[in-house]
Amino acid sequence: MSFIASYTWSKTLTDSESLFNEFSGFTQDFYNRKAEKALSINDYPSNLVLSYEYQLPFGPGQRFANVGGVAGKVVGGWTIAGVHQYQSGAPQIISTIGNSFWPFIGAKSFLNRPNVVPGVPKKSAAILNGTWDPNGVGALGTTINSAAFCNPQAPTAAAGACPGPLSSGMQVQNFTLGNESRTDGDLRRFPTYNEDFSIIKRTAITERVIIEFRGDFLNIFNRTLFGFDQGGDQYGSVLQGLTSGGLGRVGGQANFPREIQFGLKIRY
Repeated sequence: MSFIASYTWSKTLTDSESLFNEFSGFTQDFYNRKAEKALSINDYPSNLVLSYEYQLPFGPGQRFANVGGVAGKVVGGWTIAGVHQYQSGAPQIISTIGNSFWPFIGAKSFLNRPNVVPGVPKKSAAILNGTWDPNGVGALGTTINSAAFCNPQAPTAAAGACPGPLSSGMQVQNFTLGNESRTDGDLRRFPTYNEDFSIIKRTAITERVIIEFRGDFLNIFNRTLFGFDQGGDQYGSVLQGLTSGGLGRVGGQANFPREIQFGLKIRY
């Protein structure tokens, strides 16, 4: 039997990302690069991986059913193996709509960051009290509390706008950039739980010829990893603006459902 366990505890910081297209690596404020330093979208604080392979003790020369002939060929040569991974989620990205008063942002579809409302929980009440439902309607189906953020570029009367007076029909905070971190470690994407399992049968036909038949069960427990946009993207909230009805709502599956495959090999 062989068994390997690997645990990684880490923290990844960066001031530059290249997640989507040629414009995604740009900063919110070209004159304040320090504001871009934040957790990476690839920051996974905990990652546990378990792998094993065990030859079952049956058949010729083994502890149980130590028989020869055809019976030995049938009961012997069985092996089970697996790889299990348990990984924490990466930080979310919270954005507002593009700032129409800043041509570079509006023209290139850059997304501004909101202001954080002090003292308001960022996670939704459904997440905090354990009633969240991926198929839930309204507040039961969201993971993020939109009231924890406000848009400093929006007119005061607009939904999600930060409080402030109007000046000539536009908010005084025009050209003000949000103070939310580029990525938010308080709001993380869903963790990854995945188990792959294999059953392998090796049968020696002669000293040189071995037939191997195996069944591989990928995501054997059929676990679901939720994504946040309609395509199941795990990076969700950068695609859903602050005032969007889809903020913090899952839109699909970010991993693959259970898959079973079989293989036959002849080694000689």
